Amino acid sequence: MVCAACLVKMHPDQNFHHVEEWDGSGFVRTPLWTLGHELHLAHGGLKLTNNAFPHKVQDWYRELLRVYRVWRYLALRRRTGQAQNIDAVITNRWPGFIGCEMPGVPGDGNFKLQRKRKVDDPDDFALNGGNAYFPEDTQYKLYVSELGPEDDKCTCSELKAVCMQNITKFKNAVVTGVVAVQCACHGFFQPGGLVDLTMGEGYGHTDYALGHTLADAHDQQWVVLTYDIYCQFYVNILKRFKKWFPPLVGLIDKLSGAVPKMHIRNHIGQWDMGGLRTLANDRLIAADGYRRARDTLLRLGLSPTDTCLAALANEDLYAKNTRDSPKMGESGDVDPWFWTVGRPANLTVRQEADWSVEMDRVKWFRDRANRDRAVEQKETVEAELGRMIKSFTQSATAWKTLESMSEKKSGRAAYAHLKVLMYTELVRQCAELHAKAPGLSNQDRLDEEASELLEMKRKGLLNMTLSESWKDYLPVI
Repeated sequence: MVCAACLVKMHPDQNFHHVEEWDGSGFVRTPLWTLGHELHLAHGGLKLTNNAFPHKVQDWYRELLRVYRVWRYLALRRRTGQAQNIDAVITNRWPGFIGCEMPGVPGDGNFKLQRKRKVDDPDDFALNGGNAYFPEDTQYKLYVSELGPEDDKCTCSELKAVCMQNITKFKNAVVTGVVAVQCACHGFFQPGGLVDLTMGEGYGHTDYALGHTLADAHDQQWVVLTYDIYCQFYVNILKRFKKWFPPLVGLIDKLSGAVPKMHIRNHIGQWDMGGLRTLANDRLIAADGYRRARDTLLRLGLSPTDTCLAALANEDLYAKNTRDSPKMGESGDVDPWFWTVGRPANLTVRQEADWSVEMDRVKWFRDRANRDRAVEQKETVEAELGRMIKSFTQSATAWKTLESMSEKKSGRAAYAHLKVLMYTELVRQCAELHAKAPGLSNQDRLDEEASELLEMKRKGLLNMTLSESWKDYLPVI
């Protein structure tokens, strides 16, 4: 610890160092320039490196990796409060946990995180010992050894995650990949939610990861799991959990799941391009059938100018996409003539407009559903901000307690005070964002409207009247 003047003298060529200043309770980060440090470019004509005899420089990389591994573990224990027995203050979480926890449950397997068979240290061991994202290794290996072969048969022939075992890419691999459980919204790995795969992906491995993830989730009202093979995974999940994880059977009753959109295309009877092509062909076949019938009616005396049975061109075989959100200028797109067939005769212009409005109600219901989803997402984000404020407040209180418990150890007390300042600042920032949330969502809407106006201006569509704009497509609720 030195004074400000000496600190400046010590940093003539170390301009970007972070320094900390004692504020009476703990060390806080202080920029060098506030202490009078000046940045001088160049290096005074001194040689910075020696490019001769590089082969004589010793390689300390292996030693650096070993030291960094130990330092990282010690830093995790310090930052999470385990070095100061924070479990005595926060009693509602996994004891000894040194990871970063976040609620939510999506799962999947990854076959790129392999570990090849190689010479290693037989005395090596995990420093965490199951206190982070991987469960305790000895118990997991014992569980895997008792699993036995998978009895479930894969019915999705295009999905190879379970069906293809012992393939060549697993050759000489001690660990063939991992199964990971993450928070769907934020991407946080769950405590104990990563397990090694020994030969392809099996239901038992995923059960173990899911079981450890749900171990502290008994108070959850529901749990949603997305998994690329969920269609097969859920069939016997209750049976497997009754055998291997009986205390968690009640949580499985709360479990619901789905197959992610990216993987749904690989499942039988879903999203095959042949179905799309068949739909297009059916449309053309129906149009040809109409044309043949109309030609027959023309020969029997039908007027060529008949408005109910008009000529049908391939360019007319379309409709507005009711799944897409309405866009400005979209009302200028006219539906093909046959969408108005069946409209009562002798209607006024206003009545015709009302009839068209009635026909568009399906789209409006979908728009309302999209609106409800957006409102739900907004409420979810605001609720998460509220929960984060409570979480950071709890952490600040816990570290304040640790600070008072460590008064006789000034180093620990100073570090605890630094953590109190950090969590207090996080509470302030979250509260500020929480207060701004309604305005931010409104600003997003205004930005989107401005972007659409610019796009319309580029296309020369700004001559439309307000009654012709996209607002006519919004549902009246």
